[in-house]
Amino acid sequence: MDDRGPLDAPPFEQVLARDPNSMRGLAGVSLTNSMNVAFSWTNDEAASTQRSKEALDRLAAIDSSAHMTLLSRASFSVSNTDWQGQFAASEELVRNFPNDPTSYHHRCSSLLRLGHFDEAIAACDRAIRISPHESRTPIWQGLAGMNEFMRGNYRAAAERARVPAAANANVPGFALLVAVALANDRRHDEAKLVFADFRARHPTFDTKSMASAWRTANADPRFVAGHARIIATARELGLP
Repeated sequence: MDDRGPLDAPPFEQVLARDPNSMRGLAGVSLTNSMNVAFSWTNDEAASTQRSKEALDRLAAIDSSAHMTLLSRASFSVSNTDWQGQFAASEELVRNFPNDPTSYHHRCSSLLRLGHFDEAIAACDRAIRISPHESRTPIWQGLAGMNEFMRGNYRAAAERARVPAAANANVPGFALLVAVALANDRRHDEAKLVFADFRARHPTFDTKSMASAWRTANADPRFVAGHARIIATARELGLP
């Protein structure tokens, strides 16, 4: 915490100012800070990482197997590109909380980076079956689409990535995946149309943005190769 008074602090820090052992408050601090790092929403990654870890360590000291602790651990692993750590947390989440779709979200996300694409798709589909109508369902479709791309099923990749692209036009990564998948499926005219619409909506998005959104550090070579194929196709379509 900084020198600001409790009422000027972020909401979860306000909770901890009143109750330092609040599991929800600690999880909120850890999750928001780790997500800020993972999505590049912070100007000080080191400080956000440190605050996330401090809260996570306190959670683990209180109850290392609690739902909030495991969710925070999985998210912290993502922010540090520790895909094995994310997978380990997801396994514990699936074992202890099998009816929570977030358990399978983390399994799908980690297995994607670890190169186990078939198993990752099954995990995403399980999350969708548990909660088919919530706001995250398009993201699970998109993650499944990325896995389909990685295993060379470009038609399936395009169709599944269309779901998050249509659900939220402000999220560029999946819209670009649709265009790239179509191009690899040799549907070049359609790919160009999708890409043109994507560029009109996101004129500043470039290959560096895509690389930042889908980080390859510590990932399996199969994911790295598929990621390179996405970047190469995007450049062929005209992405700077």
